Amino acid sequence: MFHLALAALVFSMHHSVAAWENGGDYTPFGVSENVSTITLDETHYAAPAVHLAVLHRFVAETDIYEYRALHANIPFIPTGILAALTFASGSIERAFVLSDVLFPPLLLLLFYMLSEGLVESRFYRMLIAWSTLAIPFAPRDFTWLGYDSRLNPPLVTRTPQPEISLVFLLVAMLLLARSLTLPSRWQRAFVAGVSAGLLIYCYYFYFVACFAAVGLLFLLGLVWRNRTLARSAAIAVAGAVLAALPYLAVLLVAHREGGQALILERMATYTRHLYPEPLIEGVVLLAAIVAYGRRASMKSTAHMRYLVTAVLIAAGLLISNIHVITGINVQNAHFLSRLSHPFFFFLAGVTVFHFLERGVLSRVWVRNVLAIAFALLVGSVAAHQALVASHVAPYQRKTGTQMQLVYWLRSNLLPESVVGTVSPSLITLIPALTADYSYVPTGNRSMTATPEIFERFYELASALGLSQADVARIAAKPGNLHPSELFLAFGLPPNRIDEFVQGYEAFLATRQPELKYRLDYLVVPASGGIPSSVITLYPRAVVIYRNVDFQVLRLR
Repeated sequence: MFHLALAALVFSMHHSVAAWENGGDYTPFGVSENVSTITLDETHYAAPAVHLAVLHRFVAETDIYEYRALHANIPFIPTGILAALTFASGSIERAFVLSDVLFPPLLLLLFYMLSEGLVESRFYRMLIAWSTLAIPFAPRDFTWLGYDSRLNPPLVTRTPQPEISLVFLLVAMLLLARSLTLPSRWQRAFVAGVSAGLLIYCYYFYFVACFAAVGLLFLLGLVWRNRTLARSAAIAVAGAVLAALPYLAVLLVAHREGGQALILERMATYTRHLYPEPLIEGVVLLAAIVAYGRRASMKSTAHMRYLVTAVLIAAGLLISNIHVITGINVQNAHFLSRLSHPFFFFLAGVTVFHFLERGVLSRVWVRNVLAIAFALLVGSVAAHQALVASHVAPYQRKTGTQMQLVYWLRSNLLPESVVGTVSPSLITLIPALTADYSYVPTGNRSMTATPEIFERFYELASALGLSQADVARIAAKPGNLHPSELFLAFGLPPNRIDEFVQGYEAFLATRQPELKYRLDYLVVPASGGIPSSVITLYPRAVVIYRNVDFQVLRLR
């Protein structure tokens, strides 16, 4: 219990320390260039959870009102968990903080269980589990050497991926190992397969790799002439397929509608370029498993857990080149950074401690050194968390003008209202923290074609009376790890900025100011009153909210 409580404390410190430094004036969300990409990513995952908690239905499209009925394969299970935490705690902000309190201890416990029977010392098993959470997911951040490491909490706390989905992967691994060990029962294998199939509702990379790993276990059973292993793995595959069928049905609907493909056009790379290193590593590891893994498959549940972990690592290495077959790379490096590399680190630790535990590691002075190393490990993570909190706290205040505006919208507008803004930060934040839609969407969250995203921005900009130079200034404002905050919100590379600005020039030359889609409220700068161009379009527009930087206009 001590380690679980310590993990809850340490892995949520970037919240607690920042809240303490701000005197309670803290939000875990922020999209300025002074916060981490992890924080920015989490706003994309917050949006469907907010809509589920408020509207009590899954909404795949959270940004554009007109497309709210489209389907997509969003991570349903993490969304449901975050929505439940939102409902229980009263806000999406508390839900994300609670996630960092609850799930790292659970991950620590599951990694601890995964090494049971292979490492006898409970202290060593806990040391391996702590090290796996702290180091391999982002080693440069752990060593404070990453260029933005002072902004990033541990990657394992990225909600919900991998923080929540990794829990389901570890549970599936434990169940698979138990079901593949003699005496084998088909019911256990089927349940284990279903647990692996549920990963498709959590995280694409974990499901694909886990499904491939079960397939490899089936082939290994055939190669080793181990009928029990082959039969149990085949039953597990059947269970995984059955569990995945509803997801696959939604996938077919989404494919027919075409919206999800529009997101992939912005997020994926169309290539068949081979990455030889993981391929070679995967082949070598698989060959070692074929040569030496048969004995493990016939021993105990503990040895089967070792085998399942090794096969999962090999599957992740091999499947990272799946784009060579499909032609589309959907950030396949995640197979390595969030699966194969962390689990290889874990397995290497288990291997070293297994063989040295009764020899060198049994000496008192070695145990004392490792105890000091453990204290330094936890102390380093805690110190890094405090450093991250001190850097981001000033930019994650609830009383910041952007957050004030978003909270007012959440408290005063009817859900599913449509709010227009040309502010990149507000474009990202409004659908993430409210159940409202945005006239201009974010590219990594919306199933809107890129030309329509541009056109929607042009329509708002012309309605506000912005010149081409004004739009160029907005597009040129830098964002976190991106030369343009606006194009970071659009999910597009900076080489399209000139095209975007020139497109607005053409729009002004050929179109009168108009708004083709539903718009209920408009956010404009607080200075200057209501723009005359807005009054022309909406004579009944009135100011209903104002803070130092922004004002909200009700248009009808």
